[in-house]
Amino acid sequence: LVDEPFAGLADGEIEQISGVFEELREAGTTLVVIDHNMRGLLRLIDRAIVISFGELIAEGNPEEIKADPAVQEAYLGGEM
Repeated sequence: LVDEPFAGLADGEIEQISGVFEELREAGTTLVVIDHNMRGLLRLIDRAIVISFGELIAEGNPEEIKADPAVQEAYLGGEM
């Protein structure tokens, strides 16, 4: 379980952490990551559950999440 791993990090640091997550995934490790950085996470994940103000608004693979209007409005600034 990883909580807000990208918070307060510069782009280069996010890339380093992302590399570690990719290595763990390739090794077969399952991670549960909680973060507001949707753009950073969507390229790393197989599946997402998106919650806004305590309410489930979407779940699915990254493409489904990116295409969901509720997710776009809540987390992606209305566009992706």
